[in-house]
Amino acid sequence: MVGDPVRLRQILTNLLSNAVKFTSEGRVGLSVAKAARGDRYYFEARDSGIGFEPDQAERLFSRFEQADGSITRQFGGTGLGLSISRQLAELMGGQISAAGKPGRGAVFTLMAPLPTARDAAPIVEATAERADRAPRVLVVDDNETNRKVAELILAAIGAEVVCVEDGKAAVGAVESSDFDVVLMDLQMPVMDGLSATRAIAPARPLAACRACPSWCSAPTSCASMSRLRMRRGRTIISASRCGPRR
Repeated sequence: MVGDPVRLRQILTNLLSNAVKFTSEGRVGLSVAKAARGDRYYFEARDSGIGFEPDQAERLFSRFEQADGSITRQFGGTGLGLSISRQLAELMGGQISAAGKPGRGAVFTLMAPLPTARDAAPIVEATAERADRAPRVLVVDDNETNRKVAELILAAIGAEVVCVEDGKAAVGAVESSDFDVVLMDLQMPVMDGLSATRAIAPARPLAACRACPSWCSAPTSCASMSRLRMRRGRTIISASRCGPRR
């Protein structure tokens, strides 16, 4: 079959993790079936847990949403997992749906097109310098919620994430360790994002930090973008705020 095993694994892991979390007793199962026609496969994660009201099914896939507030208080979580899973499914050309009843469990169905590989190319072992490990991402933001959201999203795609809360800490982190990507906010206490980027760029030449040719300054809100070109061909993308932080 032709498909994306990493995305498929991430989606199914999230669906089964949810099923286990919301099932204190009973059963959790995963079944797979192929459509009678075409290359569509249906993966069903079914549990006998707390379930949910049928009219809440679509709401579950919205960011930061759970069935109701009591779910967050009792089970925790951010309400991002299903939203990310649906986005991944859609990137694969598939979709996710949910059905359930209060106290009678739930079933989440992933439909994924997985065409048969007729002339499969031989698997070539990765030879890239960093292909044997997860990408390392440094997230720099003084807002704790922003850091947590970024960490959850990046962790979902298999990244190793390090978070710091100001530009000075970012400079120290980059000096002591290598990162593949740095996501930096602009306006922060102690040292702002642009000052931190200017401090980092000359200190980490491309020869010593081949995996970090660019730095991205990600704002909370922005209307215009500016591009600053630094020494050694390094490009810094920064963003200016156009409104107050919400």
